[in-house]
Amino acid sequence: MKTYVSIAVPTYNRKKKLQQCLKALVNQNYPKERYEIIVVDDGSTDGTYEFLQEKRKEIQNLRVLRQQNKGPAAARNLGIKNARGEIIFFVDDDVIVPNNWIREFLNVFSKYPEVVAVSGYVEAPEEILKKNIFARYEAYMSRLAYNMPRTIYIGSFETFGGATCNVAYKREVLEEVGGFDETFPVAAGEDADLKLRIALKGYKFAFIPLKAIHIQDYTLKGFWKQQVNRGIGNYYFRKKWQSFFNKDELKNIRAAPNYNIPLMILKDGKLLMLALFLIAVIANRYGQIKARKILKMEEEK
Repeated sequence: MKTYVSIAVPTYNRKKKLQQCLKALVNQNYPKERYEIIVVDDGSTDGTYEFLQEKRKEIQNLRVLRQQNKGPAAARNLGIKNARGEIIFFVDDDVIVPNNWIREFLNVFSKYPEVVAVSGYVEAPEEILKKNIFARYEAYMSRLAYNMPRTIYIGSFETFGGATCNVAYKREVLEEVGGFDETFPVAAGEDADLKLRIALKGYKFAFIPLKAIHIQDYTLKGFWKQQVNRGIGNYYFRKKWQSFFNKDELKNIRAAPNYNIPLMILKDGKLLMLALFLIAVIANRYGQIKARKILKMEEEK
């Protein structure tokens, strides 16, 4: 393969996890001269920038950018602006991708030229899944609520995946839609927004069951924060697109919501999963309340 690709990694105060992420990116079974790693430091204060400056001495295809803290959407846009690749890969700083990540995604782009984005999924490592209920919940809900395919799937907005922790886009389509919407205040919702804007132009997405390891903190505190952020992101997403949801042109791109999740969990006999689901619902609602307050404050300025 001769395709030159860029990998954009936004980071903020997660130096130790970033080290693991970088190691996986350096160890790709793809020619080093055919890809670059762009890490955008979003105003870290934990020594991340200094660490990256040292890493540049040993990783020849590493490029380091820095900005004041503006959030991951702005950081990714800075990466897009400075990228040299035809395809831009996105991964979070707490994700470890497999060493065939670039090759597997490029194989899909090559086989299906109509596809403008390819994504996989993230999940905790096996040893964590065996003993951590929050990690198991994440994996369980991906399969139950979101119907993660077991084989390749090509479609529109309903296609599983697309989250910026494990995805690649053709650069030209990112430029066509103007990249990520930087008005989203947290790391949630902005990737779905990008996906929807691209889907509305008639482009196709592909999902392949290629797992990347998520090394987030699987604790109750981390779980609550994640669900609150999803509520904030969902509120911003819904508010932005509310006037479009009932229009005919969206009927073919909307994913059908699964309203029977609690019943499905009960049918499986997973009472602990049901409890976590209810906690997630409460956290999501709380996030939506926070989002309304944020927007009100912005409007009053």
